[in-house]
Amino acid sequence: MIVRILLLFIALFTFGAQAQAIKESYAFAVLGEPRYAFNFNHFDYVNP
Repeated sequence: MIVRILLLFIALFTFGAQAQAIKESYAFAVLGEPRYAFNFNHFDYVNP
């Protein structure tokens, strides 16, 4: 009986969970926005 109640409790809370929307991006940044634009020419530490 306790197992049924536990399964019902878990089912009620897990079915209500929703995944976040996917955000497509050209780059990955740990904090904030990426440093370089989509079509950058060279890195900051390179002297072209």
